[in-house]
This record gives sequence, structure tokens and C-alpha cells, in this order.
Amino acid sequence: MTKVKALFGAGVLLASVLVATLVAPATSQVEPERVTLTFFDPRSTEHEKEIDEKPAGFSPGDWALIREKQLNPETCETAGQLLLYFAFIETTGKQDGYARFNGDLLLADGKISIQSAGKFSEFESEGGFKFSVVGGTGAYKDASGEGSVTASEPTCEKKGDLITLDLLLQH
Repeated sequence: MTKVKALFGAGVLLASVLVATLVAPATSQVEPERVTLTFFDPRSTEHEKEIDEKPAGFSPGDWALIREKQLNPETCETAGQLLLYFAFIETTGKQDGYARFNGDLLLADGKISIQSAGKFSEFESEGGFKFSVVGGTGAYKDASGEGSVTASEPTCEKKGDLITLDLLLQH
């Protein structure tokens, strides 16, 4: 009887150790690095191509390709280029409607990929327009997080928007 109890006790102990090992978090995992990047968008589009699908005028199916220079808000020097693709989904007023966009912020040390959907009027909302960071390359490989576009006081002697990215970077 004592052999059976000893074997049973050893089995319970072994099972407990296995469960604890499998359930415990790995201590070798590195926590993602939190990084905040801010850019000034002077609202001066370098290149824009709007495609007006039928029916003529502002309507679902219209789309646009946009390239905008992004500036460092402290030095006013070019920090990168923002490439965007907008697809207009539905109009909800004369100059408002739903759209979906995706794009990439091209920086010297990598790319940051973004996407979102929403109404045009959200761009002017007090809290700013929010979007998702869905990936990246180079220094921003596998980046995740969120970003916002908010109206800015005149910066670099221009009116425009601040683009803030709150990133989680896996290293």
C-alpha cells in the first residue's frame, strides 16, 4: 500500500511540475519596445490622382492615390513620404462619406504600414482621426499600434496636421 501511495504521490508531483512548466510565461521573451513618432503634415500634397468613377461627381467607387511629404515638427526638415490609397465607400452628405484607406510611411530606416476606415468628417473631430499600424519593415519590422491625425497650430510656418504613431516594436 505504501508503494502505491508513493507512486501516486510521485505521479501527482510530476504532473504538477509539467503543468507549471507549460503554463508559466517564458522568461526569455522580450517585451515589445514602445516608441512614439510624430510628423507634421503641411497639407500640401506632392502628388494626387483622383479617379471619378460613374456616376460623375462625389460617389461610391471613387478612389484616390496620394503622396505627401512628412516633416519633422522640430526641425521642419523632410522626415519621410506618406503614400495613401483611398477608396470612397458611401456618401452621407454633400462633402462627407465613408472611406477606407491604406498606406505606407516611407522613412530612411524603414516603412510603417497603416490602414483604417471612417467618415471624412472624423478628420476634423476634436480627438483626431485614428488609424491602425499593421506592420513595417527595417527598423519597424512587425510594428503594431495605432496612430492619430490631429489639427495642428501653425508649424514650420504652415497650417497642417500632426500625425502621431504609438508603436510596439518587436526586437
